[in-house]
Amino acid sequence: MDNSDTNDTTEIEEERIAILLRAAGTRKQLPQNMQAVWAAGFRKELELNRTGRRNRIYKIATLCATVVLSLAVVVSYIRTPVFPSSIVVLRSHGESSIASEEGEVKQVLIGQTIEDRSLLSTAKNSHLSIQYRNYTIRMNADTHLQVLENHLRLRSGQIYVSSAPESKFTNTAEIPGLSIHTPLATITDIGTQFTVDVTDNNVTSVVREGVIQVNTEKTRTSAKAAVDMARKIVIDEDQRIVNSTVSAHGDSWDWIYEVAEPFQTTGHNYYDYFVWCAAEAGLTLEFENQAAKRTAQLDRPNGGETFVHPLKSLESINTSMPDFSAKVIGNTLLVSKNK
Repeated sequence: MDNSDTNDTTEIEEERIAILLRAAGTRKQLPQNMQAVWAAGFRKELELNRTGRRNRIYKIATLCATVVLSLAVVVSYIRTPVFPSSIVVLRSHGESSIASEEGEVKQVLIGQTIEDRSLLSTAKNSHLSIQYRNYTIRMNADTHLQVLENHLRLRSGQIYVSSAPESKFTNTAEIPGLSIHTPLATITDIGTQFTVDVTDNNVTSVVREGVIQVNTEKTRTSAKAAVDMARKIVIDEDQRIVNSTVSAHGDSWDWIYEVAEPFQTTGHNYYDYFVWCAAEAGLTLEFENQAAKRTAQLDRPNGGETFVHPLKSLESINTSMPDFSAKVIGNTLLVSKNK
């Protein structure tokens, strides 16, 4: 506080003391020392009141600041998507390597954390699966994929992308889609299952569930999976885009199951199996009625079996459940109760 502020405060206090003395009545007969005592007493009372007022203002300001900060934290928690802080290797089949940004090359190990800007490479007849945010990324043989903090860069080869089931029902404004950067285009998903294949001459993306967005230097388009077919987009060297429909299942998709999470029947019911089968095959699971769903939740398949390929396992499952059956109709896995 500077001298001018001090002088102003003193003048205000003297004026208040004078008002109090005048209110007390005539004091001409009072001795000088008594007037000094009165003045000192009034000044002390004013200082106590002013201190109390400052303390109350400070407490109110502190309380307001605490409330505002708490609201900011709550809003930030609600609006900010929470992703896993690390990128992890889930499964590996064959030989795969990881190269750091400094150029150090090591063999990939299951469970290891992948650092930002690392380059993952699969050898011939090798496959790799990683967890990236709320996505599972599977790499086909002879694929080179650079992992960055906010996107993936596919240099060559083929990858399969599957978002977590819960992300398909989440507001996309809250959780950003995954972007795959390639030499010819950027492919961004919106809660989906799709592949991206980079060759010397073109980039191909096939979406069998959900929607993808494709951006090139010349154009921007989107592709949505049909009810019973996948949508295929091919971008050539001149960035021309060809759009067509292809099968959402079959031999061209079989490689993704090399590093899929297997289903083990022990400890699970048929309902658990159908959920796994539909998710892995990119199908919509439907039960003919509540009776079929209830039966699937109560009955259990034979223990000790392990399934990797979802559609090929249906034949084995159907023979083991006499009370109901499951079949693929278009893009739907329909479970019916036998009469």
